[in-house]
Amino acid sequence: VHVLAEPPGPADLHGTHVVLDAVLGYSLAGAPRGPALALVEAANAARRRGLPVVSLDAPSGQDPDTGQAPGAVVTATPTVTLALPKPGLLTEDGARLTGALTLADISVPGWIYQRLGLGPVEPFAASDLVRLR
Repeated sequence: VHVLAEPPGPADLHGTHVVLDAVLGYSLAGAPRGPALALVEAANAARRRGLPVVSLDAPSGQDPDTGQAPGAVVTATPTVTLALPKPGLLTEDGARLTGALTLADISVPGWIYQRLGLGPVEPFAASDLVRLR
């Protein structure tokens, strides 16, 4: 695992097999700027060079509620979203940015899913990962 203090350039990605996008979280407000923008651009440049870019929860720069991007946004190869799919990831715009979409268990108790009206069946009864698209 390479952890960089600055956004990576092409030489920094030598020997890299995958890029993990976890720059911006659920509370995105506006377009990425500053170091976040540089990291979004670096992730997209890596993808153009053929590296897979895995986004955690939602691609950085994407509004997880609408699926739209107010500015620069990571175009993920797959996205691993946590606990429940975010509504915007299921839209046409969301699908264009998320790539393959997998739901991952983060140990939310089953009673919370029931309280949300998702029925008596927990989404992760059979596996910790559920392929959505």
